[in-house]
Amino acid sequence: MTRTRAIHAYTTWPAGFDPWQAKPDPEVADALDALYRRPLTAGAEDSTRRALARRDDDHLAQLLVVLHADNRLVVPDGPGSDPIRIVCTMGATRG
Repeated sequence: MTRTRAIHAYTTWPAGFDPWQAKPDPEVADALDALYRRPLTAGAEDSTRRALARRDDDHLAQLLVVLHADNRLVVPDGPGSDPIRIVCTMGATRG
């Protein structure tokens, strides 16, 4: 749920917005890439749950960027690299 909400926050556009012309924030993109590659740390999971409860997508994105910059977002790579990687997710919302 946390990952889906984080991704959804930056893939949902307001009316009239052309996503093909948009330039994604590179810091947010890096944090989301890390989120796909590695599991969240326990502290990051707690922080993102609290941010999700607020329903503030900008705050969530900023939190992910700060945690990623401080190396507290995801579990660091171990001695062996896991070859499995998530390449696509689907989220569902109530309309």
